Amino acid sequence: MQGDLYEYMLGKLSTAGHNGQFRTPKHIREMMVSLMAPTPDDTICEEAVA
Repeated sequence: MQGDLYEYMLGKLSTAGHNGQFRTPKHIREMMVSLMAPTPDDTICEEAVA
């Protein structure tokens, strides 16, 4: 719930995206997780992190 609130507020800020902060929508994140079906033993690399 806090993540949803954060995403909502970030989307309403006029500076959203100007500082390089972009959020992946929840439905996209959930789809990616369901497609990959990660286990606790998997390693996930976030390529977009600078």
